[in-house]
Amino acid sequence: MKIIQIGNSKGIRIPKQVLEEFDLDENSEIEMDTQNGSIILKPKNYPRNNWISQFQEAQADYEKPEVHKDEFIELSNEFDEQEWTW
Repeated sequence: MKIIQIGNSKGIRIPKQVLEEFDLDENSEIEMDTQNGSIILKPKNYPRNNWISQFQEAQADYEKPEVHKDEFIELSNEFDEQEWTW
């Protein structure tokens, strides 16, 4: 990686693959730390981060089973037979 000029600051470009792996975009915040001569970048941890997208993915994967009215005929009882008109 190469350090680049960004206005009056310096920065680095993070490859798209890394951004996708950590579910980051241009609005994401990261934490920077130094340890043993290394620079460590990590996503800022927010409780319930990405819940909306995870819920939408789960909802898209969920398929409602097809229900056939005839399947419930076997569950009829005496009350159903005498009181209800189907």
